[in-house]
This record gives sequence, C-alpha cells and structure tokens, in this order.
Amino acid sequence: MREWFKDLNPYGEDKPILQLEKVNFPPGKRDHLPALDPPFCLAVSAKRYVLFNRQNGAVVVRKASGHGLGHLMAPYDEPSSERSKRMERVGVPLWQEDLWREIIRAAESDRPDETRFLDMAGFDAPATSQYAATTPELLRWFDDYNEKKPNGHRVFPFGFLLSLQAKSRIEMAADEPDALAHELWRRRDPRPAAPYFKEPSEAKDHAFDRERGDAIPASWLKSHGRSLVRYHLHPETKFQGGEFDQRGPLKRRHVFALAQQSIGKEADNIEENEFIGEDADPPHYGVYLTDRAAIAAAVFEVQKLYGVSDRRLIDEAKVSHHTLAGLKEGKRIADASLMKLFTAAEALRHEADPIAAAMDKALANLRRLKDEVGGRNKLARLLGVTGPYAGRVLRGEKPMTAELVERLTLNNDKITTKH
Repeated sequence: MREWFKDLNPYGEDKPILQLEKVNFPPGKRDHLPALDPPFCLAVSAKRYVLFNRQNGAVVVRKASGHGLGHLMAPYDEPSSERSKRMERVGVPLWQEDLWREIIRAAESDRPDETRFLDMAGFDAPATSQYAATTPELLRWFDDYNEKKPNGHRVFPFGFLLSLQAKSRIEMAADEPDALAHELWRRRDPRPAAPYFKEPSEAKDHAFDRERGDAIPASWLKSHGRSLVRYHLHPETKFQGGEFDQRGPLKRRHVFALAQQSIGKEADNIEENEFIGEDADPPHYGVYLTDRAAIAAAVFEVQKLYGVSDRRLIDEAKVSHHTLAGLKEGKRIADASLMKLFTAAEALRHEADPIAAAMDKALANLRRLKDEVGGRNKLARLLGVTGPYAGRVLRGEKPMTAELVERLTLNNDKITTKH
C-alpha cells in the first residue's frame, strides 16, 4: 500500500510518504516487516487511549495517552533516566503506564467499571499538583495565610507550592462524619495547599487551607487513587454511544442548533484550573437572550401540541413550579433550569409522538448521507428524486414520505456496507 502512494512524494525522492508507526513493531525491530505486530487499542475517549500487545499473556504497553493526568505529580519516584526512556518508548511515565495496565485488566474482567486504583502501590499518596503563584489572582488566594506568617514563611510571587484535593462530603460523611461540623466544612469545602515537597507523600502532614491558613488533617485529603476513580469512565460526548456507561462503536452525532451558549476559550483561567484538574467548572457566560426566547418557545410548543401538563413537565425536568411559572411570565430563569425544561420537553415529545421522532432520526440520516455521497444533487439521484425536492426536505420545509424513508434506509445500508 505504501508503494501505491510513493509517486505522490512532493520532495522528488523515491521514498514512501506513509510512515510505518513504531508502535506496530517490537522494540529494536522498527520497519522490519516480518516482525509487524499491530497493537490492540483500548479507547476511553478521543484523547484517552492505550495501545498494547501481549507477550506470554502479559500486557505490553506500546503507547499511552496522558490526557487528563498532567496536573498530577507522580505518586512514587522514577529515576529520571528511566523516565526519559519510558517517555520515548510509550509516551507516559511509569505511574501512568501502571494506571493503564489496571484499566486494561478491569476492561477484560466481568466488571469493567471497577478498577483497583485504591489498592495500587503508591496510589494511597495524596493527589498533589505543583503550581506557582504566577498571577495576582493566584497570590491573593493566600492573603489570609500570609497575614498569619512572619517574613520568610509567606507565599511570594512565583513561589512554588502544592495544591491538594479535599475528600468529597460523601466520603467525609462515611469516614469522619463529625469533621463536617468543623468551620472549614460549614460554608464550603476546604481548599488545601502545602509548601513544595518533591515527594507528594510528605505534603499531607503540612496541608493548610489556602484562604484561611488553618491546618488541614491528612485524613481529609483525597488520595491519588481516589482522584482518578472515574478516569476510565470519561464520556465522549461528541459522538453517540459515548456515555460513561456505554461501550462499542461510536456513531456520528448530528446537531441541530436551536440556540448558542458561549463558554469562552479553553485557555480562560487555564493556569488556575490546571492544577485543580478536570473537575474545575469551565467558564460560563450564559445563553444569548435571543436564543432564550427560542428555547422557551420550543418548550411551550411541545406543551401545546402534545397536551403536556405543567406538572408532568416539571416532574420530568426536576425543577420547581415557580421556575416554569417565571418562564411563562417572561422572567429570566437560570440557564441550567431552562435547559432542563427544554431537555424534558424533547423527551416528552419523543414519548408522545414516536412517529415524529422516527422522522427526525430519518432526517438526520438523510443529512448525513448527503455529506457522504458529496452533495444534494448526488443524494437526489441516489434516491430517485429531484434536486429541489431533496433540498426542501433537507431544510425541513417538506416532510419526508414513507417511500423516501424506505429508499433512504436501503441506500444507507448499501453505503454503510461499501464503507
């Protein structure tokens, strides 16, 4: 196959432009075709995956992703020379390779969701992230702490620190219920930090609340293993079939944009969020006012068309009757509540009119098929209709007929088989 494309080499060289990736070969045998050994892949989401083979029944990691793990310090030491070799070989340090081995073990067991991170050696160390007070905002976090410390012991600009994670209230209720009465737990969760230590295990005895300066017991800190307990259950929301509890091939997700909701750039507050980890909430700027009206109108249209009572709608959406009443009166309600009402209305619409829901699905397939065959006119020829007619159907101006749905299903199966 590489030979087929050799003539496309833009440099005038008699060399293939397609590369044989090193992960397809055992160490020391790269590009030696008789030794070709393509790896297996276990993928959690687009950027979370591991490629591996087996040798005598043991898992050999060829390449792994460290996405979502970079904010954490290694829970145990690895010599720098060994770490460099491992990074060159598989792309991640030892502790992340060990993490993926455990995920592979769990995936191949009869309980794929149940990993044993909490039992892994070294993973009982506190979840620790290194950062520096590089902005005035980060430095302000330690105002109260600095007031109680003499010169030489205060957090200074660009000084290195460690951020730790407090256990959840549910964990504390199970482990130390009396601790929840402490002042640090009453109004908010503790925000633990510690002076810089090379070994995360040393930080647990020096933790303090970064705003109040009060000492935080080591028993309140979340362990490395606990912080990663849902790492392998990360959803892939860009595709259908990618929820945390789903497995198998993913399908393209087609989106009908009813409204716009600005969430800012990924770089917003990146320094503050980097060491906190992915549990940090993204920036939120609200739904555009013009689109809020469109969402509300869609909710009320479903109620009118399908006779959905207010009680049924708020029960499905899990919001109060005051929220729905406020929306009907034209008052501004929370964005989260508005989206809950819209999601509930859509679910009730599908339940009340399964035929319409099926037509919606068929229309989504029609739009996908148009992209795959290369445009409206090619789609029209494939289905035996005129181009303008196909265009009106694609835009939702004309309903799909049963005959067109049948033709779509037949041709969709053919194209899927061909691909």
